[in-house]
Amino acid sequence: MASVAIIGAGVFGSSLAWWLAREGSDVTLVDQFEPGDARATSGGETRLLRCAHGEDALYGNSAWRARTLWRELEADCGEALLVECGVAWFAHREDGWEATSERVLRALAIPCERVDAAGLFASFAGDDVAFTLLEPHAGVWLVGGGSGHGFKHGPALAERIAAAWAGERPLPAEWGLGRRVPGRSLRTAGATRF
Repeated sequence: MASVAIIGAGVFGSSLAWWLAREGSDVTLVDQFEPGDARATSGGETRLLRCAHGEDALYGNSAWRARTLWRELEADCGEALLVECGVAWFAHREDGWEATSERVLRALAIPCERVDAAGLFASFAGDDVAFTLLEPHAGVWLVGGGSGHGFKHGPALAERIAAAWAGERPLPAEWGLGRRVPGRSLRTAGATRF
């Protein structure tokens, strides 16, 4: 079994740790703060998932792949974490960032469409908008209090998960968090082993 250390338990570090642990690696995840700390850079109630990044196809493709992985994580923990509410981009020019994003998204086969903003927002009065680009599958991740189990539980959550994975006690059913996977581990900076 491969042993991996990941420094930084933000969105990228945590997702990489989750991915590697699923693949069978022994993962040590280290961060300067405990889960849920207000100073953490990936903290907060929600985060935006969008694929429009102008001419940068790499970011668009990575975001679309992240959407798939978030859906897999939802299946693993049994709880909705991503709300696909869509994102509307208001373009002030026909040849600006939004048009470039649209071209890249279409080349990547990522759903997007031009829509009438007034049809989306009844009170919209934007006579300076050339067009509105809608990403229907964009949305928000419920990573904090909105999901009912997220990082807001901080160290207590980490300890309960570690204890459950060690077989000492079950997780509360309302958390919707998974099951122990023998041979796979995750450690926090406080040496809590998952």
